[in-house]
Amino acid sequence: MRGDGNERLTILSEAEKTALYGIPGFDDFQRVEFFAMTEAERSLGLQRRGILKQVYCLLQIGYFKAKQAFFQFSLDDVPPEDVTFLLQRYFPGETLIVGPLNAKEYYAQRREIVALFGYRLWTDNDLPALRDKATLLARTGVAPTFLLAELMVF
Repeated sequence: MRGDGNERLTILSEAEKTALYGIPGFDDFQRVEFFAMTEAERSLGLQRRGILKQVYCLLQIGYFKAKQAFFQFSLDDVPPEDVTFLLQRYFPGETLIVGPLNAKEYYAQRREIVALFGYRLWTDNDLPALRDKATLLARTGVAPTFLLAELMVF
């Protein structure tokens, strides 16, 4: 445990935060693995209106497969190799005009991706179970990294 200048508890280093919460950084092999879409995944991505929304959706699907998490990003925030890979694979010869994804589309994509993979989104109703699990875990050990890792798995 470390404290910062604000006397706040710091459990994860910056590198650990990036590894846990950051957009995946794929190598060439991983890019092929996570952006190789099944028919259902490709269909979900390509049903979006316009190439921009389709690329965002395919990126989210690949990133979700890698981390089981969603990311709000602009195309400037993601590795350009990811966008280039998707354009070459799924949109050969087409031109992408970069722009933002609106919140309504982001949440629609997220909802549909979750359903596709058989997950569900967190709700406030999940809090009591998480609290109970944290209480049980604290009886085993109180190291913040242990608690965080176990609760993430839960």
